[in-house]
Amino acid sequence: MFEKHAIKYDDFCERYEEIIEDSNLILRVRNKLYDWQTGAAMILSDLVFGKELKTETKDLQNKVDSYAKKPTKDASTPEIV
Repeated sequence: MFEKHAIKYDDFCERYEEIIEDSNLILRVRNKLYDWQTGAAMILSDLVFGKELKTETKDLQNKVDSYAKKPTKDASTPEIV
C-alpha cells in the first residue's frame, strides 16, 4: 500500500505545497512510518544539527507509539519515501 502511493521526486517538485499541507501525509523515516509533524522534525534535526532527534522524550515517544497503532490510511493518502 505504501509503495503504491509513494510520491516521486518530479511530482514533489511540482506540487510540494499541496503535498506538505495534506493532513494525511505519511513519511517513512528509517523504515518506520510517521505523521508529517513527527517525520519532518526528525528530518530537520538530522539536516540542521547532524543528529537524530532524541526520541526518548516522553511526548515524542508517545506520539510515535500512538501513530504505529493507527489503522492504515485509505488509498488516497499521499506518502513520501
